[in-house]
Amino acid sequence: MSDQDQIQRFIFDNHPVHGMFVRLDNTFQTILKQKSYPSVLQRLLGEAMVTVGFFSGMAKQQGRFTLQFQGDGVIKLISVRCTYDFQLRGIVKWEGDLVSEASLHEALGQGTLVLTYEPEVHGERYQSIVSVQSYSIGESLEIFFQQSEQRAARIILACNDHRAVGLLLQTMPGDEYQKQQSFEHVVQLANTLTSEELLNLDNATILHRLYHQEQVRVFTPQPVRFGCSCTIARMENALLSIGKDEALDILEKHAMIDVTCEFCHRQYQFDSIDVENLFAQGDVSEPPETLH
Repeated sequence: MSDQDQIQRFIFDNHPVHGMFVRLDNTFQTILKQKSYPSVLQRLLGEAMVTVGFFSGMAKQQGRFTLQFQGDGVIKLISVRCTYDFQLRGIVKWEGDLVSEASLHEALGQGTLVLTYEPEVHGERYQSIVSVQSYSIGESLEIFFQQSEQRAARIILACNDHRAVGLLLQTMPGDEYQKQQSFEHVVQLANTLTSEELLNLDNATILHRLYHQEQVRVFTPQPVRFGCSCTIARMENALLSIGKDEALDILEKHAMIDVTCEFCHRQYQFDSIDVENLFAQGDVSEPPETLH
């Protein structure tokens, strides 16, 4: 397929509605190789990765979006992040077993959706938290858009063993009656799209199949790739978080302390001199990664 690993926006000339495709192939496969996930977690992770891509695709300023589903069920955390230049990463943390067709609500238990925006240069950090009461990631994001932005959205997601794809339709500013009528019209047509078509047909073919009688303007696709933001400063902060005494205890048993990024599995090593210098300097500013 020619349009793998990309974000592509489109708008309707005769309806106050815009749309977006997110397609993840190599990016999705790269992330799945980082850890052995059960099939249901692969699906939920793929869907979450697609949806965080929607937010980056709509952003007006440079920054990074982090989307997290947190719960007290089998799934403790689904965390995905996409930067302004469409570098994407993701991870799931869980305890116990899941049935093969578990819903998001069943897997999370009492869950919350947390969306965080961090500007690259200027602007304010933004965070929104809502409870998860729906049975899918797509429905959760539709509710989020309605509650946080008062804008209707339709999200259609599909995921298999090696590909995750999503289609977003969302209202734009305009006359309320026209907006509602237009949105219902384009969504009614989109609802005829099957998962197999979304996964296997390219964007142009899907748009022609659904909207060949409409005037649709399609924008240049933006490439997506796997990318991790781990840094030496983040790993140093991971060491600071466990305390000097525990760090020195580890060094008594091992010549080096290994800190592994949970997203890309890159390893950072610290010896006794590194540790002494680090704690003499004090805290660093970046948030910690996980210490292994």
